[in-house]
Amino acid sequence: MRAAWTRVWRYREAHPLLLDALVSWLVVTGVVLAARYDYASHGRVFGLPGVLLTAAAILPITLRRRAPVTVLLLCLAGSLASVVAGYWDALNNFGPLLALYTVAVQRSRRVSLAAAALATVVLAAGTTAAELGPLWLLAVLAALVSTTAWAVGDIRRILTERNARLEVLTRELERDREARARRAVTEERMRIATELHDVLAHHMSVIAVQAGLAGYVLESDPPTAAGALGAVADTSRQVLDELRRLFVLLRIGSDPVVPADDSSPAFSLDRIAVLADRVRALGIPVELVVDGVVRALPDSVALCVYRIVQESLTNVVKHAGGAGARVRLAYGDAVFVAQITDEGRKRSVPADSGGHGLVGMRERARLYGGTLTAGPRARGGFEVVLALPISSAGGTHNH
Repeated sequence: MRAAWTRVWRYREAHPLLLDALVSWLVVTGVVLAARYDYASHGRVFGLPGVLLTAAAILPITLRRRAPVTVLLLCLAGSLASVVAGYWDALNNFGPLLALYTVAVQRSRRVSLAAAALATVVLAAGTTAAELGPLWLLAVLAALVSTTAWAVGDIRRILTERNARLEVLTRELERDREARARRAVTEERMRIATELHDVLAHHMSVIAVQAGLAGYVLESDPPTAAGALGAVADTSRQVLDELRRLFVLLRIGSDPVVPADDSSPAFSLDRIAVLADRVRALGIPVELVVDGVVRALPDSVALCVYRIVQESLTNVVKHAGGAGARVRLAYGDAVFVAQITDEGRKRSVPADSGGHGLVGMRERARLYGGTLTAGPRARGGFEVVLALPISSAGGTHNH
């Protein structure tokens, strides 16, 4: 039933003129049938003149959406002529009242009030001419009927205008949200680029030192020189990887848990333990769990993990209402997973928290070929999961 009504409503929106024509003809048919069976006919034979007057009072509503004032005047004239001819006015008042409703919907209140006053006068005059009751009663009834039709239409007009304003505001808010999201992405890319610059500077310093050492001991200590050159080669490969990420980034176009020494390029995942201690100092319990065989990750990858854990714990501090958090770092054969959960109330992390929110977190994960998902947990709280592809090569060390 609901699906059928939905289809009818969509058809009405697509073909309003056809629907109005159908309604007008159905009403005319109903009036003719009522008169045919002597319903309120007052003994007057409802022949061809009655049919024509009924059509004049009702059929114009087919065009009510295109020319509502003109249609109202035509319907009022038809209804008045029908009553003067001796037919009962109630049979032909549908057209004028629907036309008045349409005027109230589509025209200004000043115009619709004038139309309502005119409709009241015409309806009252018609019923008076038919001598259907005391003048004061007929005037009151005409005013009541016209006012009701006008009020319903005026309310519809107000709601339509309000919905139009809300739609405009919604579009503006959507554009503003998209603009803020773009700004957040741009700011986060600038921040990532700065950090990659620091990492590159650190690696280049290592290359310079190792190259100098190799040149110094090249003849006196060949093994040491070979080791230094090997370090230069390894570090150079890392530099090339970071430059590639930096070029990709360029082509694409106040935090309570940030440590004071946060700008150092020499990152390791050990610093997450320091970050957890800092959050605990704020009175929020944090559990840190490490699974799998711990391996050294490239500085920039470790920095990506660190920043996402940092941002997630920041959101715990801001939005979880003092609930505890759990940070799980899992070293798989080919994937590194960082999972940050809290036990707070159901919520959503703002897309732009201090300029480095969920948008920036996803941007970081995407830069390193990973994925990031975030959302409320079924049992309450929130969960952020970062998955990064890693090489199985590399030494192990202890956290």
